[in-house]
Amino acid sequence: MVYMIRVAVLLAVLFVTNVQMRKRSVKIEDCTEIIIESGEYYYTSDGTQKETCAVLIIGNPNEVALIDVIAVKANCHLDSTVMVVDGWHMYDSLFPSAFDHPLPASERITPFCTGNVADAMSSPAQIMSSQNNAMIKYRLTRKGERFRIRVRFVENPYPCNSLIMDYEGSVTISNYGMRRNCTIAVMTPAKLNVTSIRVGPQRDLFFKAGNPLFKDCKEEGAADYVEVRQGPQTEIETTELQTISNYCGRTSNTDSLRFVLPCESNAIRLVSSGAFTNQVTFTFDALNPEEASSECEA
Repeated sequence: MVYMIRVAVLLAVLFVTNVQMRKRSVKIEDCTEIIIESGEYYYTSDGTQKETCAVLIIGNPNEVALIDVIAVKANCHLDSTVMVVDGWHMYDSLFPSAFDHPLPASERITPFCTGNVADAMSSPAQIMSSQNNAMIKYRLTRKGERFRIRVRFVENPYPCNSLIMDYEGSVTISNYGMRRNCTIAVMTPAKLNVTSIRVGPQRDLFFKAGNPLFKDCKEEGAADYVEVRQGPQTEIETTELQTISNYCGRTSNTDSLRFVLPCESNAIRLVSSGAFTNQVTFTFDALNPEEASSECEA
């Protein structure tokens, strides 16, 4: 719980200041660290750690994280733990959601130090995340227990789920013709403008003549649609966020699709049957102080 609170503080700092570039072979000092640069990182316990800590790894939306676990040395048969999570697990929530990730939750955690793993690794291991974020969770309570990792970010040719912590930007989300759900999570209050939408068939019973964009497609039984969702920062499992609206259709005239999202956890979620190549482009900007003071109704 303590490290979850620290996450909220660190996220706020990232939105206010530029994160300094990391040098190689960096010592992990805090119980919650955020890594945005490739490099080598290590942690050595001083024997005072009593809680589970986290290293949060995040790259650009079109990247995946490549994590080399170089070394782990700990009394794994006791209560020490080191594990890699494919995604972020905080506040009892998981991003990407189990409904949007290609792997079941049980296969997204790779332990490197538990009661079933040897005290010291015999050789390095490599884990590749399925999206732009991953996480190291660890609890090393005895002095001298340690681990070392190398983080690299590589291009993802078919990005789907992404977590974004920037002030502003433009993002395109697509299923590339595949049957999958994709979510872009924007972790800051924002103004969101959907600039282009191509979801579902070009002509369908849902679409009225002269109206290429349709609302409430999910409720009408459509298998392909895009949702706008929002919720509190303590909820990163985007399928649990409140749905503001959902759409389908094909148009670049989307002046009406503008949203002010005062909550700190927001998402564009594209649900795809695989029958169509769906694509949505949107821009987002941080709210001004007056807009940001609006109450998050979620």
